[in-house]
Amino acid sequence: MGDGAKLQELVEIERATLEQIETGQREWDRAHGELEQVLANARKMKTAIIAGLASSDYEVGSSIMSVSWPREARNRPLGDTIGEDVFTRARRLLEEGGTYFRTGYVGQKQYDRWVSQRSDHPYGYGPGHGHVWVSIGFKPEHRGAEKGALTPDEILSCLRYLQYVQDSPEKALY
Repeated sequence: MGDGAKLQELVEIERATLEQIETGQREWDRAHGELEQVLANARKMKTAIIAGLASSDYEVGSSIMSVSWPREARNRPLGDTIGEDVFTRARRLLEEGGTYFRTGYVGQKQYDRWVSQRSDHPYGYGPGHGHVWVSIGFKPEHRGAEKGALTPDEILSCLRYLQYVQDSPEKALY
């Protein structure tokens, strides 16, 4: 084999090796992300159990409910200036069967110096003015009018989970 052929062979080995390294790095990144999520969920559940929330309620409630409440917004008042706060409204809607959450979420928005305006919308939509800073709804896999009703046990778990999140946001939400 001449030097030219040897060079081509080495270039091909280099290309194939770099491709394998890249593929391995992507697989490692994916697996690492999944393991980080498992670890975070285990820590949240451990904290919930220590606080008195049954692990089954935490598992079921957190698998159905989606709560967005950024850390920097937790010092804002939750109460709407006219009606109930977002957690009270979410719990009431769950007590009524939770069907509202199949197609929409409840939230509170900030607009021009008003930080506690209720702002409920269909998923994918938001207010025309201001921005929603806390929202409660269903996770995507539980949305859609074609989904069946929640069972009474699922409703109870969601209610307990929401109460836990409201009482201990620093433990329930990262």
